Amino acid sequence: MARGKAIVVAETTDSRLAPPPEQEAEEDKDLMKTAKYQKRCFDQIEGITASNKELAAEVECLRRQLEAADQERTEREAYNQNLVGQLKNKEQEKTSLEAEVSRLQEENSRVTAECGRLKEDNQKLARN
Repeated sequence: MARGKAIVVAETTDSRLAPPPEQEAEEDKDLMKTAKYQKRCFDQIEGITASNKELAAEVECLRRQLEAADQERTEREAYNQNLVGQLKNKEQEKTSLEAEVSRLQEENSRVTAECGRLKEDNQKLARN
């Protein structure tokens, strides 16, 4: 008889460990909900990852455009500096030429005056 009691105790112990069928159904529902939630989360993560890749590609494209624009700006600044240097040289040349023109006009006035005196002297000599 002792054996029969042991079996009953074992069956009782096993029945205590196993949850009732309603609780098992509820746990199954919870597991299904968790699985669906996990899938939704993973899908969102995949979507975010894809979006991040697209954004990273767009950022890289914009970075290349910015670098090209910056290079062009640098080249344009160098070209403008060259033009400024050329303009300064032309202005110095103009100032120098203006001074030369002024000197030549003064010399022309002196020569013209000298010619006038020489004509008068020549006319005086011709009368005498």
